Amino acid sequence: MNRFPVRRLLTLSLAACAFVLALYVMRAHGEPTEDESPFALPDTTDVDKLLEFAEDVRDARPGRPRGPAEYRALHQYLKHAPAAIQAATEKVLTLEKDKKSESYAAASGMLLESKVMGFAEADAEGRKAMLGAVVDHLKKYGVRRTEASIAYGISSALEDADEKLAGQAYADFAALIEKSDDEEIRSFASAFAGPARRLNLLGSKMDVFGVKLDGTEFDWDEYADKVVLIDFWATWCGPCVAELPNVKEAYDKYHDKGFDVIGVNLDKRRFALDQFLAKNPLPWTQLHSEEPEGNLADHYGISAIPFIVLVGRDGKVISTHARGRELGRLLEEQFPSKPAAE
Repeated sequence: MNRFPVRRLLTLSLAACAFVLALYVMRAHGEPTEDESPFALPDTTDVDKLLEFAEDVRDARPGRPRGPAEYRALHQYLKHAPAAIQAATEKVLTLEKDKKSESYAAASGMLLESKVMGFAEADAEGRKAMLGAVVDHLKKYGVRRTEASIAYGISSALEDADEKLAGQAYADFAALIEKSDDEEIRSFASAFAGPARRLNLLGSKMDVFGVKLDGTEFDWDEYADKVVLIDFWATWCGPCVAELPNVKEAYDKYHDKGFDVIGVNLDKRRFALDQFLAKNPLPWTQLHSEEPEGNLADHYGISAIPFIVLVGRDGKVISTHARGRELGRLLEEQFPSKPAAE
């Protein structure tokens, strides 16, 4: 699957799964004695020292384990580190009265990071619990860049494991971010709302809009009562181009029976599409926009192609994985070669 830059998405990755690779030692508080734990909260009300402690614990996360000893080290870290960071950062949030200060923002961000430590290693119930913790955190402490980044990261990470939960996560975070008093933070909401729409497409009606190659507005109503394949593709996407003969074969076989195709081309420049179509004519409608925002792909938060949606006669999405043999199987269900036995 080819990925392309998604406009206005957050630039930071999942902080909880991208900590600095470091040895499992503390570096700034001296060598601990035999009875001293590196996770023990310092007895201080100094905000800077508490933040420094939390940063040291965070950055001491072991690297990717490759053997039994490293797995044990990671297990011990994940057992003790989150509580240590939470204790320090919650103390900072209590001590720091200025909620707009850098210290408050740093503490809030690290507290949230600590709540999603071990997200990649968690089971389904664990991920669900962490997701709930993030929602609660954003409600209590607000949303800043770091919090929005972490929220986007875990939503994205969920897509491969649980699309339904990921869709709910994107939707919940979008609703929270839209309530922010900060205009810049509110602008991030669309980065969550798009994927939420995409992940909730199955069984729902899809809104299709755009501009055709002749410059006229596309009219989705013209496709009522048809089975329609919506193909998000680009000429530079190898798997997309490789799938076109299969789509063409399906089009030729079922078009007269009520099947149609809409291509949503994501090339940045129109001339690339024109050159491709001159050599490889396609009989169905193509939509294209050189604007990075507000187009159909942006509306559904599509960050990887090919992405192919099959819509039934009732306007509801049948599949978001209608490729290869699966496309043939799905179309056979929609246009059975033999009438079903009564």
